[in-house]
Amino acid sequence: MRIIDYDHIEEWGPWIGQIISRIVPKQDIETLRNSKPTYTDDPGNFLCRKIGFQAVIDHLVSELKPYSVRVYHGTRVSAAVASSIRTNGLEPLILQNRKRELENIFRQHPKWPDVQSEFELALRDFGPREAAGRREDGYVHTCFSRNGLLHVCNHYLTHGAEVDSHIAARLFGDQFAIELLRSNRQALLISFLSTFEEANLGANPHGLPTDSLSSLPGILIRDWAYSQTDPSFTTLSQEEDAAARIRGPIPSARIEKFEEISDTELGFF
Repeated sequence: MRIIDYDHIEEWGPWIGQIISRIVPKQDIETLRNSKPTYTDDPGNFLCRKIGFQAVIDHLVSELKPYSVRVYHGTRVSAAVASSIRTNGLEPLILQNRKRELENIFRQHPKWPDVQSEFELALRDFGPREAAGRREDGYVHTCFSRNGLLHVCNHYLTHGAEVDSHIAARLFGDQFAIELLRSNRQALLISFLSTFEEANLGANPHGLPTDSLSSLPGILIRDWAYSQTDPSFTTLSQEEDAAARIRGPIPSARIEKFEEISDTELGFF
């Protein structure tokens, strides 16, 4: 089974090259390799304009159907919740299921006795009532790049789900509550495999036009094409923030790896 792990173009790049070579004339690929692009998008745009954006994207989507994509989910949870994830897998966010963990953290705040009575209302407002957008959506949210999750969109690792901070701000309105969310929990990075079709749909949940380099196949074309002009190019250094939502739950048997991420690695000293 071939697995696309975005950060490792040295593995998937040759596969994309084989697929592209079946639709793009050899002379166009040679022209691409001899070019001096100004921007990383330029080589991919050159290829797609030669054949047609939608034609190239559709070709790649068809050819990659047998492939898998490694995705990464970042969270910050208590030891008890981490143990549950290891045993039972990843569940989509339901705020009522997080009640005990959040209450144990927030009761350490000196203002807790004053706001305790508002806690249940906050759970309802930010959960079913969607006061900060739809959070209980039935999906597990992931990134394609482990490095991007660690260094670009790492709020989930530093402080947990965004909705936790919304609740903390509603109840306490100070930085100490946010710090409690960090200091009482451990960052956990979880990887699992999705089918290419699942990852592609999850990266475009609203059905936006796919004839650009911003879709999942477009990102792969963009980076492969640029790598042909610069052999030193690595996707690891890109810290890509492209994401996908994957329908949950994700059973533990599907999870490849659990990593505890230190605060030092996240920039806390």
